[in-house]
Amino acid sequence: MNPLWSMSMVALRDAIHGGEVSSTEVVEAHIARIVQVDPYIHAMAQTTFDRARREAADADRRLAAKDRGPIPPFLGVPFTLKEHYAAKGLPQTGGLLARRHAIAPEDSAPMARMAEAGFILLGTTNVPEGLTWYETTNPVYGRTANPWDTTRIPGGSSGGESAIIGAGGSPVGIGGDIGGSIRNPAFFCGVAGHKPSGGVVPETGAWPGVHGKVARYKVVGPLARTVGDLRAVMPILAGPDGKDLSVDDLPWEDDPGVALEDVTVYRVDTVGFAKPSRGVRVALDRAEVALTAAGVRVQHWQPPGLERAYELWASALSNAGAHAFSEQLVDFGEPLQLLPRWKEWMLGRPRHIGPALALATAEKVMAAFPDHGKEMASRVDGVRKAIEDHLGPNGAMLLPPFHRTAPRHGADAFAAVPGFIYCAVLNPLELPATAVPTGFDAKGLPTGVQIAAAWRRDALTLALAEVVEAACGKWAPPVRVGDAPR
Repeated sequence: MNPLWSMSMVALRDAIHGGEVSSTEVVEAHIARIVQVDPYIHAMAQTTFDRARREAADADRRLAAKDRGPIPPFLGVPFTLKEHYAAKGLPQTGGLLARRHAIAPEDSAPMARMAEAGFILLGTTNVPEGLTWYETTNPVYGRTANPWDTTRIPGGSSGGESAIIGAGGSPVGIGGDIGGSIRNPAFFCGVAGHKPSGGVVPETGAWPGVHGKVARYKVVGPLARTVGDLRAVMPILAGPDGKDLSVDDLPWEDDPGVALEDVTVYRVDTVGFAKPSRGVRVALDRAEVALTAAGVRVQHWQPPGLERAYELWASALSNAGAHAFSEQLVDFGEPLQLLPRWKEWMLGRPRHIGPALALATAEKVMAAFPDHGKEMASRVDGVRKAIEDHLGPNGAMLLPPFHRTAPRHGADAFAAVPGFIYCAVLNPLELPATAVPTGFDAKGLPTGVQIAAAWRRDALTLALAEVVEAACGKWAPPVRVGDAPR
């Protein structure tokens, strides 16, 4: 039998509920794995091991009761939660020194829904400072590393989630995505991740919360070991909560309602000024072969409007009510003074990480051209309509999640920024997208693809991702995580 910490979420549920193994044994196996790997990858922000042990014992007693009655669907299965989402009594810093004493007064909607379904929290996971960067590092918790190569980034902002799941410490986790923050980390760490359509999952209790139109661009979604796990957890997360008014009162549809032979997938290699590396092209080729073998038609296509993808994304966010990043960095307190902060950074006494300051500076520059931003934002609906008209209900897009495999920490990550637009442009279009692993490149780094479809066609992207996963191989843990604790 495989180690308990390497089994899928659904398989763990079946084993626990079938009496083959106890929740306590499963939780202890994952705690031991976290203790083993986290000194190398630093993915956990806070651990809740004692609490998890108590909840596992309670789950075992409930499952053993003769008159137990109905039980939650995932009673006894462990999970992790991005620190972005409140878990009552735990810190919710967003990686900011200004919030280092902030304690969540109540559970966020994602946390509450996972708990109601019977999941047991192992802890919260690390995020970039202010949640707006794809290298997961901050002055509160430090830097998270990729479990496949600790000299490389795990992605962000759900980098802690992807790293601990990729290393085998958690079977499933909850992340957030406003510009690829589920799909990039999933790709870099060799796990599966799903960005739902806009308006599907409430993010009540997130910091910083968003409202209005931008709340439909910033979505909550799962990362897991298999696509089947993503499919199983989405109905738990989906649906309105009466507080996040951006969420539509529509039922979650798990069945794509179409035979694979009637599906057309359009391969999109280039978005904006991002072009795939050789290793990523090989991943796309593998996915294309897998889909074709399953009876899916695959064609190449260049969607109209995506040549200006970065401008579309940035302008849509800034004109839809997104918080200014410079305001987030100070927890909406005194205005951020960029020049003094840059001086501190250059003198080696930074209050903020360099990428955070760079993003705040770029934001100031963009603010000097408001008319251009409004003009680009006005194009979003037209681009979405053109893409959805072309796809129809039975069409999907096959894209890279990033233009190359995981960059190294520091300058290499900064230089690789253009690749994030493959994911980011789908957020203001509100399209669902599933990231799925496709194996490894010549350096042993995970590769993968993402599959997107029309709004609310999440079931189709998940079904197609399962086809790719079945042909290219499911997640498997790294043989070794790191050479020495960082």
